[in-house]
Amino acid sequence: MRTFLTGGRRLPDDLAGRVVPGEPLEAALYALAQGGAWRATPGAVDWLAAQPLPAEPPPKLPHKLRDRLRALPQDPAEVWQVGWRRVPRWVEGPDGARTRPWLALAVAAPRAAEGQIVAAEMALDAPSHQVLFEALLAGLRRPREGEPRRPGGVEVRSEAERAALAGPCEALGIACGAGECATFVAVVEARARRMLAEATEPPGTLAALPPERARRLVEAAAALYRAAPWEALGDDRVVRVHAGDLEGFGVVLGAAGLTYGVVAAPDREGLQAFQEGGASTGAGAAALLFEAPDRLTLADLEAIEAAGAVAAEDAYPLVTGLTPAGERRPPRDDEVRLLEALVRGLPGLVPTTGAAEVSVTLADEAGVVQLTLEPG
Repeated sequence: MRTFLTGGRRLPDDLAGRVVPGEPLEAALYALAQGGAWRATPGAVDWLAAQPLPAEPPPKLPHKLRDRLRALPQDPAEVWQVGWRRVPRWVEGPDGARTRPWLALAVAAPRAAEGQIVAAEMALDAPSHQVLFEALLAGLRRPREGEPRRPGGVEVRSEAERAALAGPCEALGIACGAGECATFVAVVEARARRMLAEATEPPGTLAALPPERARRLVEAAAALYRAAPWEALGDDRVVRVHAGDLEGFGVVLGAAGLTYGVVAAPDREGLQAFQEGGASTGAGAAALLFEAPDRLTLADLEAIEAAGAVAAEDAYPLVTGLTPAGERRPPRDDEVRLLEALVRGLPGLVPTTGAAEVSVTLADEAGVVQLTLEPG
């Protein structure tokens, strides 16, 4: 409910089906019925977004299992690093949809040798402290490398994980601390790079951008999605972008409720051809479309996560170029800049459908560029 009301997740197209308490469909139906009242109450949505999430319960360690594991031999000098990594592969979830699973991994980090993965637990849902602890338990009982044993210490990558695992680890006679987990990162990322190299998908657009620029674009796109400019601007309202050598035109998609995003072109002909669905002799166009994560390439998803960007929950930015015939192609750098300008400037145009203009600052390799967006 919270993500639907605050704009982090859009309502699904299909709202039919059996309503199960606590499931997303129930939340979506509530947001559809009561969302107007929330938005009409000043400050209500902002208050909801600011509320802390419920605390996750601590991992469980049955007494009998604790006693058996405490009987395992222990090397006080051995340290295991434990953490999460999303897999750069698609799998089919229980509902038939594609998803990228999470792996909770334990890596033995010996002082004078390369680390080895001693345990891995897969999860289709969001990471939890319980599954992370279960990966550690699996490594103790059935390690992929060596005999069952207890390390002298366990290292995790966040203070929250340390606080959750410290009690159960101490019950097993294992010290628990937080740190950079350099061995974990090196071993797991090397595996991920090999998996990504084996993928047959295109390299992606966001993956080709510098990480900081990719982060800015993704987070600006998330802000635009929450602003929902298609509720105020139809695709017949042309927005002009101009600043020095950067000039073009754009429109907002989504007024019809089918495809959400923006389209940009360096000339009116390219934009008009896109709007009319026909070919042109112009330079084509480019689009930033809000799509479910499984519509993006694995490389772009990896780039988003590596940059530390936060996208809207099920509305990730798919950036693509469009030929004059409407076929997809890799976008040019000037087209990415136009899209970035539109994404960052359009929220300022949302309150009005009349003549307006707004200035934004777009930082790229050429320095700071001042952009003005004007309805055409």
